[in-house]
Amino acid sequence: MKSKILLIDDEIGILRAVAEKLEAENYTVTTCTTAEQALVSLHKEAPDLIIADIRLPGMNGFDFCKRVRNMPPPIGTLPFIFLTTTNTETSKITGLELGGDDYITKPFSPSELVARIRALLRRTAREGDTEEAADITAIGGKLLLSVTRHEVRADGKELDLSPKEFDLLKLLLRKKSRVLTRQFIMESVWGRDYENTTRTIDTHIKQLRQSLGKYGKRIETVEGLGYKWDEE
Repeated sequence: MKSKILLIDDEIGILRAVAEKLEAENYTVTTCTTAEQALVSLHKEAPDLIIADIRLPGMNGFDFCKRVRNMPPPIGTLPFIFLTTTNTETSKITGLELGGDDYITKPFSPSELVARIRALLRRTAREGDTEEAADITAIGGKLLLSVTRHEVRADGKELDLSPKEFDLLKLLLRKKSRVLTRQFIMESVWGRDYENTTRTIDTHIKQLRQSLGKYGKRIETVEGLGYKWDEE
């Protein structure tokens, strides 16, 4: 499956050249000339990686990165590369401190850009694999979800959860205290191409709450957005 890249740059020549290079390397590329356009694109479909210039008309790349990092996952945790002519040390430090994962200055080698993209996507995948294999504890250890044994125990007693309830709980616990939108839950648990209404999620959340007993109240409804696991 092709990785999807969102590329934002107001220099049309560079935008086209980079897009053509990435597409030749088997990436799917969405291009935007402003951060505002990119925000609209992000809400339609989350890419696998973002590349953005700093000097953009309207909202600049730094502010765009801050907006992205303040969003719930998966958008808020996407790999982010700055690609810019601004090569001062202060600018680089600012970009990385705001949440950028890499910083490449123009002029640049297209082959080096591709290599950095591959490295960043590999690192992100490894981190995801490690996370997926780890067991999860909650409520001060009173609730345990074992990924390898595919079981959940509350106060030492194994709970009878359906496969979807298990996946829902795993997602909620991995993202503790974060608000997960219904769309994000749908894509994470049912898949991006699953065609159904978000009422499916509400029904499964209700069932999961019942299965968790007294701990079901930890699943908090965030009006108009979705759900989150309240660890407090």
